[in-house]
Amino acid sequence: ADRSFARAYEGLAIAHMSALQWADASPSGPAFEAAQRAVALDDGLSAAHSILGASYLAERDYDRALQSAEKAVAVNPNDADGYAMLGRILKWTGSPERGEEEIEKALRRNPRPPFWYLFGLGHARFLTQDYQGAIIAFRRGVQTNPSWLPNRYYLAASYAQAGDPAKAEFELGQGAVRTVMPAVISGDLTPYRNSADLNHFMEAMRKAGVR
Repeated sequence: ADRSFARAYEGLAIAHMSALQWADASPSGPAFEAAQRAVALDDGLSAAHSILGASYLAERDYDRALQSAEKAVAVNPNDADGYAMLGRILKWTGSPERGEEEIEKALRRNPRPPFWYLFGLGHARFLTQDYQGAIIAFRRGVQTNPSWLPNRYYLAASYAQAGDPAKAEFELGQGAVRTVMPAVISGDLTPYRNSADLNHFMEAMRKAGVR
């Protein structure tokens, strides 16, 4: 049946996104292709719409990213991942206050949040200059998955903005953080819609000692 095929494709898309550790999928990648097939067969699959949102975000197609993420929570208002992804996309597209609200909805539905929810929460707080709140969230994210680097370099950025350069420098020295700094500083890993948000982050990185 179409519905069972659709769920199989959605499961495949989730597997590919999990392998990417819920980083942004590429619109030419297997997660995107499987999600597209899933929603073509059944438009009511929340996770598939979320993955399309992540893929469009990676392509800087902000309007379609938001549309897909909004669709995910519309078709399944109980899906924690859907709210977390919507919140994540709202942050990158310039609406961190609403992004934090959506991530809080995800946290209420999943009280043991994965590392990428915690990144979303910390990132929203960073963008609204709640640096102490951001530090709390990013530290939880690091504890949940020490090898996932965005929580670490945004923790460094938050420490730098909070006036603690020693802790910022410490975080930048952990794991493989230094190896990804060129891609971070180039903007490849920070798909901000608004240049002011990108400049805010880059200023924090300079304060943290990244040149």
